[in-house]
Amino acid sequence: MRLHPAVATSVAILGATLIVLTFSELILFNEGPVLGVVGAESPADLGAAVVVLIAYYILPGAALIAMQPTLTTWPRVLLAGVLVGWIIEASLVNVVYEGIPVSFAWPSISLHAYIDVLFGVFVLRIALRAHPGVALAATLAMGVAWGLWGSWPWPETRITDAEFAKLAAVSAFLLTLGLWLSDRVPPSTGVHPWVGWAVLLISLGLGVLQLLPFLPYGLALVPLVALTGWALVRARRGEGPLIDAAPPPSWRYVLPFLSAALAWFTFATISAAEMGLPSDEVIPAILVLTVVGYLWVL
Repeated sequence: MRLHPAVATSVAILGATLIVLTFSELILFNEGPVLGVVGAESPADLGAAVVVLIAYYILPGAALIAMQPTLTTWPRVLLAGVLVGWIIEASLVNVVYEGIPVSFAWPSISLHAYIDVLFGVFVLRIALRAHPGVALAATLAMGVAWGLWGSWPWPETRITDAEFAKLAAVSAFLLTLGLWLSDRVPPSTGVHPWVGWAVLLISLGLGVLQLLPFLPYGLALVPLVALTGWALVRARRGEGPLIDAAPPPSWRYVLPFLSAALAWFTFATISAAEMGLPSDEVIPAILVLTVVGYLWVL
């Protein structure tokens, strides 16, 4: 069924928003939203927490959909993911200025660009359309990585196995809904130019407000944003969308729940062994590798 352009745009934006926020805030374990989800005492409280997250992530979701028709190669996807990461961390909040220069990359590039956008919005959707073995392997690998990351030893925010199960179930539901909505709209579908201009103006306006308290050092981000945008415009175009327009078989939408179950099992196993992610070793390695990848595609 062909959707009206305005409806298609809204569906695509909501789908991208749900995918990005699920990875960014829940799977990658941002303490505040995670505690808000596991601490919700009623469906109404949980629904309110989710609505706040959706409202927060509509802007980066819209930015991604505005760029999506041009994202026909992997370098373009990564560059767009970096811009989306900076919208999250430099326009919506000012985390990007809290530890210059490392904060320019973490988490905007190292997590948002690679995990939320490149993996969540593209690789995962492609995997779900692939051979059943590939789809299963991708979701199982995601589950193990998810559980490992959740074991990060934050004593003040350490959650129980039961709380992680709740978090995983909510995450799987939101991710599946985001995937399903995204698959209702062909990846090549364009949006009205006003969407792109609105995203640009709002992002710049909010970005300036977030930057003001960090002048003049925060200005160092400006040429990086401009260079990344220019590289995206100049990058080689592919022959067509990376994601097949045909949605995956319906049963594939169960796989994120299987991934969530494996994440819970991994988390519970590590917790029982009183272990945790060796963050002091893992995070610097992730930071270096992801920044090198970004610089390479520039």
